[in-house]
Amino acid sequence: MPWSGGAGISNEFGNKLVVAADVLFQKWDDYKYYDVHPSEIKNSLRIGAGLEFTPSKKFDDPIYQRASYRIGGSYTQDYLKLNGESINAMGINAGLSVPLSGLNNIDLLVSYSTRGKASDGLIKDDVLKFAVSVNIGELWFLKPKEEN
Repeated sequence: MPWSGGAGISNEFGNKLVVAADVLFQKWDDYKYYDVHPSEIKNSLRIGAGLEFTPSKKFDDPIYQRASYRIGGSYTQDYLKLNGESINAMGINAGLSVPLSGLNNIDLLVSYSTRGKASDGLIKDDVLKFAVSVNIGELWFLKPKEEN
C-alpha cells in the first residue's frame, strides 16, 4: 500500500453553519510490482469541501427548521494514467438530515459525479446516486440511579 496523508478543517459559525474542507494525498511513485513501477500509476490527490446549515436546534421548532441541509463537492486526480491521460473525477452532493428525536434522524442524499473522459480511447462515467440512511443514537456510559 502506498503512503497516504490527509488533513481536514472545519468550523462552526453562529451555531447554525458548519464549513469543512479536507485533502488526501497518496504517494504511488514508490509503488512497484515485481520491482517495476507501472507507467499507468501515479500519485493521487483528493480535495473536498462542504457546508451544513441547521436553522434551529430547538426541539419545539418545526421540523423544517430543525433539519440540517448539506451541500459539498470534490475533485480527484486518480492514481491511474491510461493512454497517457490522467483520470480525474468531480462530484457534487446535496443532503438533508431530518431529526426524528433528540438522537435519531433520517439522512437523505443525492450525489452526481463524473469520472474520466470519452476521448483518446477512454471511458467517461457519470453516476447519479440516491441514498437513505437511518441513524439511531443512544446515551452510553451513564451511571444508573441507585435504588434505596
